[in-house]
Amino acid sequence: MSSIYKDLAQGLLDTVKNAQQIYTWHHNNNLKYGFVHRKDYSGIMAYINPNYINLARKYQGFFDFMAITGEWKSITHITLIDELLKQVTLRDCEAIWRGYIPNNVPLNNSPILWTLAILMFEQEVNFGNEEWQRFSYFGPNLNNPKYKRPRDLLMGYINMAYTQGSVQCLEKFKNNKGQLIYPKAAPLVLEQYFKVLENDLHAEALMVEPIVYSFRRFLTSQPLNPTKVK
Repeated sequence: MSSIYKDLAQGLLDTVKNAQQIYTWHHNNNLKYGFVHRKDYSGIMAYINPNYINLARKYQGFFDFMAITGEWKSITHITLIDELLKQVTLRDCEAIWRGYIPNNVPLNNSPILWTLAILMFEQEVNFGNEEWQRFSYFGPNLNNPKYKRPRDLLMGYINMAYTQGSVQCLEKFKNNKGQLIYPKAAPLVLEQYFKVLENDLHAEALMVEPIVYSFRRFLTSQPLNPTKVK
C-alpha cells in the first residue's frame, strides 16, 4: 500500500538534494499542498537555546520546512482539529494517520485532510531520535516501527476532541504559539487517548528503515547547525 509519509519524505529528500525549496504534493481547486524547505538552517526548528546547546543535536532543523496548506497561510493545531470536527469523521483522520493516500479515504471531499497529512508529516520529520530532530516522547523504535510515531501527538488530541465533541478541552495543552504539546502532567489523558495508539498494525513510524538511512546518509556531507559549531 502506498504511504502518504513515504511519498512526502521522498519529495523532501529530492527537494533538498536538488537545492530546491518548494515541493508541491497536491493541487485541489487551485489550492496547493506541500512545503517550502527552510534551507541553511533558516527555520524555527533550527533555533537552539544557548542554555541547552549541549543537549541540542548537531543537525537540528536541517530538514525543517514551512507547510503549504491550501487556503490557510498558517494554521495552528487547534484550528486544524476544529476544522476536522466540522468537516470529516474520526475514521477519516485515522486513515490519514495510518498513511492512506487521501484519495482512498471515504468522504474525502475536504482539503482539510491534505492539511492534516502535511502537519502529521511535519511531526515525523522534525521530532524524534535523529540528529536533525528535536526530542519527542513519541520517538520511533527502530526495532518495532508500529509501536509509536511522532504524529501520535496530533492523533491523540484528535481522539480527545472527537470524544469530547469540541476543541475546548485542548486549550490547556497548547503552548504560547498555539501548538499542542505533550500532556506530561495529565496521565489520564495519556492513557485514554494516546496509549491506545500504540502497536497499531496499520500505522508505521516514518523514520525507520529504509527511509531513515537515506536521510542519515545525505546528512554526512552537510554542514552542522551553525549554533553547534560556534
